[in-house]
Amino acid sequence: MDLLNYLSKNNFKKNKDSLTVFYPWGGLSKGYVVQDSHLENNIRSFLKVWQISSLIIFFSGAFIFGWVVALFLLQPILFLWFHLKTKRLLAELPLNSTQIGLKDPSFQKLASPRSIRTLWISSIGFLLFAFICLLEFFINPFINRLFSAFCAIFFGAIGIFGLYLLKIKKPNKGIQADAAKPHG
Repeated sequence: MDLLNYLSKNNFKKNKDSLTVFYPWGGLSKGYVVQDSHLENNIRSFLKVWQISSLIIFFSGAFIFGWVVALFLLQPILFLWFHLKTKRLLAELPLNSTQIGLKDPSFQKLASPRSIRTLWISSIGFLLFAFICLLEFFINPFINRLFSAFCAIFFGAIGIFGLYLLKIKKPNKGIQADAAKPHG
């Protein structure tokens, strides 16, 4: 369950009044102030159930019916379930006054434990994979083109986000100090 807690931790932040704010669609969506700890536990429990269920249903559906059905039929149904359930859970909650943006310090924290080399390699790898998916788009028959296009967009977005993390990454002061010392 630690992995599920880790995956959903970015959906919860503390606001300036130290109240918990829940962002159902991640940090770039509207946040809802959750003042009741019982409701917060219900939301966290639902997130865990949804994540496990989505994983099982999506990959089982892909194995049984194929990726196209899983991607374009099952995934929208799973997102609809998430939307309707969170809408019901959050119906009476006030909106948070501020929205997290790309300048939020949490993105800096996301970049800080990764080395510049790791960020470069992963970004280039994802962009290369997106390019291969784009090539597949032009080679494959029509039905597989949808999946290739989705893969190109998905992995391209991850690669571009990696480049963004590279841009905002602050250099490690220990490395700077070592680099500034004369050798010899």
